[in-house]
Formats: sequence, C-alpha cells, structure tokens
Amino acid sequence: MTEVSTFAPSTAAIIKEAKCFVEDSSATRAARLVVYALIIIVSLVANALVIFIVCREKRMRNTINFLIVNMCCSDLLITVVYMPRTMTIFVVGYKWFLSGAAGEITCKIVPFLLETATTVSILTVVMISFERFVSVLFPLKTFITSKPARFIIAAMWISAAAFRSPVFAIRLVEEKESLYCTLNLDQEIHKGAATAYYNVIMATLYILPLLLIIVFYSGTVVILQRNKTPRRPLRRNRGSPNLINQKVLKMVMVVVAVFVICWVLYFVVLMLDTIKVPVPCEVRFARLVLAHSNCAIAPCLYFLFSENFRKGFLSVRKTCTSGLARGGNSSEATYYKSDSEKKNSSGCLFGIYSASNKSPNGEESEMVASPTS
Repeated sequence: MTEVSTFAPSTAAIIKEAKCFVEDSSATRAARLVVYALIIIVSLVANALVIFIVCREKRMRNTINFLIVNMCCSDLLITVVYMPRTMTIFVVGYKWFLSGAAGEITCKIVPFLLETATTVSILTVVMISFERFVSVLFPLKTFITSKPARFIIAAMWISAAAFRSPVFAIRLVEEKESLYCTLNLDQEIHKGAATAYYNVIMATLYILPLLLIIVFYSGTVVILQRNKTPRRPLRRNRGSPNLINQKVLKMVMVVVAVFVICWVLYFVVLMLDTIKVPVPCEVRFARLVLAHSNCAIAPCLYFLFSENFRKGFLSVRKTCTSGLARGGNSSEATYYKSDSEKKNSSGCLFGIYSASNKSPNGEESEMVASPTS
C-alpha cells in the first residue's frame, strides 16, 4: 500500500509501474479519482462516527468496542495520510513533490505511518476474532477487561511500529529530473533482504492472521451451533437464540469474506512483483482500491450488524437535526442531556481506554458491538 512496492528492485521499476496510471485516458483517470473520493468520504465519516458514538455513550465503552475504535483510528490514519497521495499517483505518477529536508522527512514518515496503521488494523481484526471466540467459549468469565485492553492496544502500535521500522530505509532518489520515494532493501541492507522481509510480511500479516480468523470464528460457530456451553446473558437482547445464532453466522461469513477479498490481491501482487511476474495495470489499480476500501467497509459493517451502533447513529442524527432546527442558537445542553453525559463524552480518545467495563451494579456490561447486539 505504499506508493512504492516495498520490494521494488530499482527506481526504474517504479517509473515503469507509474505508466499504468499516468498514461490512462482522461476519462479513466477521472473515474478512478471519483472512486477514491467516495472511499475517502465514506471512510472519514463512518470511522469518525463510530469513534464518536463509543465516546459519547458510556455504556458502549467495553473491550470489543475499544478494539473497534482502535481499528477505526488506524483506518482514519490510512485515509488521511495516504489516500490523497494515491489520488495524485493516478494523475502524475509516483513523483515526490517535496525536496530537501522536508522531502526526506515526509518520504520516510508517510510510508511508515501507512504501514504501521495497516499492521495495527490487521492485528486488531485478529484480536477481535479472538475476543469473540473466548467470550463464547467461556461465557461466564471475562478474560480481557478494559485495563488489559489498554495495554494490548498500546502493544499493537508499538509492535507494529517496530515491525515496520525497515521502512525507514526508504529514501528520495532523483531519476530523469524527478524525485521518487523508493525503498531497496537489497541495496540498503544486503542482497536478499527484500525477499526475506517479504516472506516475513506475507506469513505474519496475511497467512497467519487469515488462518487465526478462520479458526477463531469457525470455533465460535461450532460452539454456538452445538450449544455446549450456556450463553452469557445479554440484558438488552430481545432476540431468540435462533436469531442470535443467525446473526453470529452472518457476521462470521462477512468478516472473513471482507478480510480475504480486501487483502488477498494486495499480497498476491507483492508476491508476483518479487518473482518479477508482469502484473496488468488493471490488477494494480484493483489491488489499491480493494485494500483501501476496507477502511470504508469495516465501519459500515458495525452499523449493519450492531443494533446499538444503529441506535447511536439515530441519536446523533436526532441531536444534529434538533440543533439545526433551533437555528444553531441552542446551548451546549442541546448536545448533552446532562453534565454527566458531557463528562462521559470527554473520555475520548485516551480516556476511553480507562473506562470501566462494568455497569453501575458491578456486572459486566453488554458486548454492544457483538454480532448478537
């Protein structure tokens, strides 16, 4: 997802790949820009809305929702840091516009932030699937409360940054009077480093996460179908057990399918680039679109499968509508029903992770974003 294939052997290869986009017709480029503009808008609005809803509603501050907020933050980082850059690639190719110290710094920071956020998203998806599996396997116990969740989320970002640290070897290279931000690990470290790093990326960021997700969600489905253990009581659940099972099954299929569809082509192209197999320009574009579209699709799934997120959205819409109806002259009370609600909302983004996972009576709160909600 970097503007440069991490394993590109030379700047010449980058320039050659850029021809896939800059030599397109004006209509084709315009269509691609429209597609990306829609992805950016949906990603910004949907992810921000999910974060705001969890921040606003104290009852929604639990482990699963903390993980969801974490993934929304990483998706927003990808959207803000890199997607606009992708749109410029469709117009002028991979040329880097900044030179000097500013160019060197941004050349390193932008790809590093992108790759770190991507890694965090993948780790969070795996953690969510694990949390769902454990909650069904041990319905009467809570293994991951809000306090451990803070450390888990922090560990995700630290480990992702460390794992992606080789990206800092990227540098500006001048070619044909233009600057390009390229990474050649074989040249910067030693011969064979690029292939070795690719193999690690492929194994740890796609194959292993995919297998873990399949195992965890398959186990979840099997447990629910066989009904070997009592389900954790959901105090606000109004559905029958059969309906709950159907929602869980549907969520499992969608999560696995979206993950595979959005990421498989990205990693396949990386593999083909490494062994120097030609890849059609249409495939390269599809690779970028599918990978980036996950940032827009994921938050929409929360609203699709969680009644509580839908209620949160309706509440936000009602609040905004009321504010507009009053001509913008409403007091701050328009947005907060009480001082306590305002205090609850102020917990984001850092305070959210310190919120308790229990209700006022000491019981664990509902897993609001679970497929059964």
